[in-house]
Amino acid sequence: MATEIRHVEKEFIFTSLKEKKTPVELHVGTNRISAVLKEFNDRELVFAVPADADPLRERQDAVAFFRFRDHPMTFRTVVAELDGETLRLRQPKLLHRDLGRSFERILSPEGVSVSLLVKGHEVSLSYPASDLFEPVEAPQYDLGFDVTRISNLLTAFRERAERIAGENRIVMYRERAPQTIQERLVATTGRILVVPPWTGDFQALDVSIRDRLLLKRHIEAMDNGEELLEEYELVSNQLRRKRIGSEVYCPILYRQYVVGYLYLMSAGESDADFTGPDLEFLRGFARIFSYSLEVNGYFRSEIEEQELSDTQLIDISGSGLLFGLGVRGPDLSLYSEIDLRIHVDDVVLPAKGRIMRRYSDSDRNYYGVHYSDMELQHMEKLFDELYGSDYRGDIDSRGVTGVDAGPDVF
Repeated sequence: MATEIRHVEKEFIFTSLKEKKTPVELHVGTNRISAVLKEFNDRELVFAVPADADPLRERQDAVAFFRFRDHPMTFRTVVAELDGETLRLRQPKLLHRDLGRSFERILSPEGVSVSLLVKGHEVSLSYPASDLFEPVEAPQYDLGFDVTRISNLLTAFRERAERIAGENRIVMYRERAPQTIQERLVATTGRILVVPPWTGDFQALDVSIRDRLLLKRHIEAMDNGEELLEEYELVSNQLRRKRIGSEVYCPILYRQYVVGYLYLMSAGESDADFTGPDLEFLRGFARIFSYSLEVNGYFRSEIEEQELSDTQLIDISGSGLLFGLGVRGPDLSLYSEIDLRIHVDDVVLPAKGRIMRRYSDSDRNYYGVHYSDMELQHMEKLFDELYGSDYRGDIDSRGVTGVDAGPDVF
C-alpha cells in the first residue's frame, strides 16, 4: 500500500527535485509531459516544460510521477496555468510513495461512465453473506466421499462424526435464519467456532484451520463486539456448568454465503475435547458438501439481471475501477462477480469484474472492482481512451523521460 507524505517531508522532497533537476513526468488527460520543477511555494508548483507541449485547460486534473531515492512517487493536483514553457500546478495536499498498483488510475475521465448488471441467484437473497470467501471446487484428491449423491454424503458424515462426537447434525439455512449467538457468529464471520474456546496447541493446527478458527479478537472487531463477546462467554459458562466438553460449529460456505453449518458436541469429560484432525475433517467435509450441493442443483434458480446505471465512477485504470452506489441501492457482497458495462462515448465495453474491496460513507457505498474478463479489443479501446495510443498505463515499466534506463527506473 502506498505511503502518504505531508508537510515537512513533502517540502524536503520538492526542494530536492528542484535542486537536482529531477525529471518529472506529468500526465494531463492523455498528454504526457516531461517537466522539471523550477519553483514552488504554499500555493503552487512551477515547472519548465517543452515549448511544443499541447495546450492545457485551467483546472484540468494532473498526475505527476517521479523517483526520489529510488522510490516511485506520485501526486495529484490541477492545472493552474500554461504559459509557453512554464506550467503552474496547484500545490498538492500530499504525495504518495511506493505505489501498490500496476496501472495508473484516472479520476472520472471525460466521456467514460460505468453501469453494471448484477447477476444473482436466490442464494444471494436468502442466505447470510459472511466476511470470507470459499471457491466452490471439485475435491483435488479422493477423500472417500461420493459427491454425486447428497444422501451418501450425509450417511458418510454421520458414520465418521459418531466416532468422534456424542452428537452431530447438519443445519441448513434454506428455510430459516441464524438464531443463536453461535449461529450468528458463524454466519457473519464464515469461521469455525469452538465453544468453549479451543485450548489445544494452536500452532500445531494445520494452517487451513488456524486461518479459519474464530478467535476472541475477531468478535471484538465486529460492530457490536463487546455485546457479542458477553453473549459468547455466557454460553461458554453454561456449557461448563452442564459438563459438556465442547461444541464445534463449522460453516458450509458457498462462495461468500454461509448456507448452513456442521455441528459436533463432545461427551462430557474434558479429555473429550476435539482435536486438530477433527477440525480438519469438518472443514474438508464442509467444502466437499458445498460442491456436492452445487453439482446436484441445490442452488439452481432463475438468474435475475438488474441493470444499475446510477453509478458514480470515482476512478478507473487498466486493471479495475472504483465506483459508488447510493445507500438505497443493492448491497453488493465482497468477492461477488458482476457484469460491467463501461461506456466510452457511444461505445459500450462489456467486462466481468470481482469486488475486491468495499467501504461506505453516509451517502454511498463504494466498491473496488478488479477486471476478471474483458475481450482484447475492448481492453485496447479502454487503454486508448484512458492513456492515449503511445502509453499503456503501466506504472512499473513506463520510465520517466530523461532518466537512464537502469533496473530501478520508475
